[in-house]
Amino acid sequence: MCKKVLFLMCIALVVSAGTAMADKAILSPKGDTVIGAVLAFDAGDVIQFNPVNDGAAILVSGDIFGGAAVDIDSVDMLPDGDLVISTTTAVTLDGQDFLPKDMIKYNPATGVASLLWRCPTTIGLADIDVLANGHFILATTTNGSIGGVTVTKGDVVDYNPATNKAVRILHSTAKKVFLADENVDAVDMLPNGNLLISMDSAGQMYVGGLQFTAGDLVEYNLTTKVSSIYKAEADIFQGPTNLDAVDILPSGEILLSTKAAGMIGDAVLVKKGDLVEYDIAIDYAELVFDSGTTGIDIDCADILGSGNLVLSTVGDNAVIDGGTFKDEDLVEYNPITETASLYPRPPLKGPVLHIIDLSILANGHIVLATNASGSFGGITIGKGDLLDYNPATDKAVRIINSAAGITFVDNEDIDAVHVLSNGNIIFSTASAGKIKSSGLQFTAGDLVEYNPTTKAASIYLAEADVFAVGTDIDAVYIIED
Repeated sequence: MCKKVLFLMCIALVVSAGTAMADKAILSPKGDTVIGAVLAFDAGDVIQFNPVNDGAAILVSGDIFGGAAVDIDSVDMLPDGDLVISTTTAVTLDGQDFLPKDMIKYNPATGVASLLWRCPTTIGLADIDVLANGHFILATTTNGSIGGVTVTKGDVVDYNPATNKAVRILHSTAKKVFLADENVDAVDMLPNGNLLISMDSAGQMYVGGLQFTAGDLVEYNLTTKVSSIYKAEADIFQGPTNLDAVDILPSGEILLSTKAAGMIGDAVLVKKGDLVEYDIAIDYAELVFDSGTTGIDIDCADILGSGNLVLSTVGDNAVIDGGTFKDEDLVEYNPITETASLYPRPPLKGPVLHIIDLSILANGHIVLATNASGSFGGITIGKGDLLDYNPATDKAVRIINSAAGITFVDNEDIDAVHVLSNGNIIFSTASAGKIKSSGLQFTAGDLVEYNPTTKAASIYLAEADVFAVGTDIDAVYIIED
């Protein structure tokens, strides 16, 4: 069966039932969260990135030098797997002292380090590429000279350490390679002889007019002057990210180092009130409704047989389709016509007793969770209890008692609920806890499937499989195809 998930957060979530894992989600958070897999990194970390599946891992951290993390600002991988790195400050590695801009040969598996080449004080070093013929491709950070050539900040040179001779292969001043002055921050020579470069600011190529951002990787043909985007900044990073270093491995994977901390991954930052469609199978999220500055906080969601949504918001004066709704109003919303109207609300008694989430059943009953103790449907209820309410008779039956020692080991507050066609209940709680009958442990963001007859419980969808950060779930709706 296909499974679809509607999240409205902390989250309201729609998931379809069956034997396969849910694959689609629409989300709306109370606060910012991240959906999808991401890798958080610090400035100076060496990251290995797979452009095929967007996988990323930290190969070497800037803390290999001991003490405070050091910014690794150039990197290259040799055929034997050793790295060539340099730093902007003096460092100690493998018991040896190295100067700023020293090219250090480093084995990440054994930690063994040695000096490969000492950069002259006459230039600043931005990034390096060690070629098979022993030459170095160097990007410079200062005006100066090397190998008998005067260079300008941002130039790229081909340097032969055996003869101490250099040739400038890319000039950074305006109207040569670039339309305006640019500084090349990261450089690598591809097997086809083209240069792969990244600049410290957005700009434009002089020939062809290609525009780039500071984090884009640009492939440049030294002979024809033709350029193209090899890999866009937006296809790697979550947000603007300046590169310090780049190296393309024989596998096609990319080694990267950046000037500042950031995140890599095909993930989406979801703001309060946004609705996001999330495909769990491919870990892809897409914004379908931008809450902008409205500040709408959706904390309750269900879907009627007509396809209309039943929503509830926190706080008065929520504007949906031009209509203004009060705190805890139930709103029926037609996503096709984009019209909204009041939906009949169960008569909860008590000024602070509100619906936390609900599931409207085919027989007209409403299964709901509440946020406080009180009376409802002829019974006294506790905070977080789960109830089956019959609007026709105004009678309620408690399905789950949230007090300690009954369904749960400790007191719990159910804040998201949906009833499957097989009678099992999908729920989430406001905090981590444990099922008494089976000992199943869960987090606040997990969805638990619970059989109210046998008391059997299992994790239906784990928080860690959806979110990159801890995220509470406010409401859940399961679509069964």
